[in-house]
Amino acid sequence: MSGEINVISRSQIIIVDPISGSVSVINAGPAGPSGPIGPPGANGAAGPTGPVGPIGPSGGATGATGATGPAGPTGPTGPTGAAGTNGTNGAPGATGPTGPTGPTGPAGSNLNSALYVTGAIAESFDRSIFATGDAPCLTSGRIQLFGIPLPSGLLVTSITFRSGTTALGGGINQWFGLFNATRNMLRLTADNGMSPWAANTNKTLGLTSTFTTTYAGLHYVGIVVNATTVPTLYGVAANVALAGDAPILRGSGNTSLTNPASCPNPVTGLTVSQHQARFYLS
Repeated sequence: MSGEINVISRSQIIIVDPISGSVSVINAGPAGPSGPIGPPGANGAAGPTGPVGPIGPSGGATGATGATGPAGPTGPTGPTGAAGTNGTNGAPGATGPTGPTGPTGPAGSNLNSALYVTGAIAESFDRSIFATGDAPCLTSGRIQLFGIPLPSGLLVTSITFRSGTTALGGGINQWFGLFNATRNMLRLTADNGMSPWAANTNKTLGLTSTFTTTYAGLHYVGIVVNATTVPTLYGVAANVALAGDAPILRGSGNTSLTNPASCPNPVTGLTVSQHQARFYLS
């Protein structure tokens, strides 16, 4: 049979003859069991992306900050930066205290020393221009002082006087000394006692210890002789009035002196004398 077949339902099939136009209805038998499921067909093409949904609500509140962790190790030192510009000078500081005084320099040259006795460092007067003469200025047991200018820093070790035409007789004490401008004792010699002292003779006595002058200016050299006959000294007669102007250049002081232990300090009662004795220091 040929014709158009229409399946109405599982129980009826209608067949239409195309030539005659007759219609035949065929009742179908009961449905047989389902056949096995065929394999899945291929996936269809993906559909278009749907619209983005709304943003959901935020989560819970931010938690508390945790404790700070321990510091990490110190990193290496970076390179030194460029020096900054100099700042303005500060105000001058206060003047510091004065430092200690430096040592005294050596004494300046003295051309007059070329005329000194060999070994002398100071003399009472220039021996080249004065005539010889006696200076009867000593009194037994009385100190006689003669002024002399000395530089600072002069080391003195001994004193020399020269006798005149009268020699020592019956000597008991003989000593010399160095004094400052106010006639305070600086250094004495030992007592030369009863040692002879001939006429026209130098007598040199060493100081008990050396002395270095501490200022430049007037000093005094003293002599004490305690004897039956005191010697005259080599020297010259000078003007008493000029010698008596302050400060006194020479004169006789304290009396009744014996050995160096009896030396007054300072020498007092100075009476101006006329004669200037010849002496020098070494």
